[in-house]
Amino acid sequence: MTCFSDHSRNMRLGLAIGRGKTMEEALSELGQVAEGIYTAKALKKMGENAGVELPIVNVVYDILYNNLLPAEALRTLLLRDLKPELPPAMQWM
Repeated sequence: MTCFSDHSRNMRLGLAIGRGKTMEEALSELGQVAEGIYTAKALKKMGENAGVELPIVNVVYDILYNNLLPAEALRTLLLRDLKPELPPAMQWM
């Protein structure tokens, strides 16, 4: 429920970033911890360590930590080369 609630810290942080604020500005305005920023960092590291491509995690990380504009993140995702998204062992499904 919290991902759709106006009371969600992560939702408010995301909306502020979507309106053009940096992560630091959005966090300052929020005045609370938004655990999603730590989750994005952890997931990016886990994907890198496992050798797994996580394109959505990567653009979320870049929005938060590298000031990638949300519109550019969307463009990056939509312009990715098409390829199977399942691991080879699961491609029979």
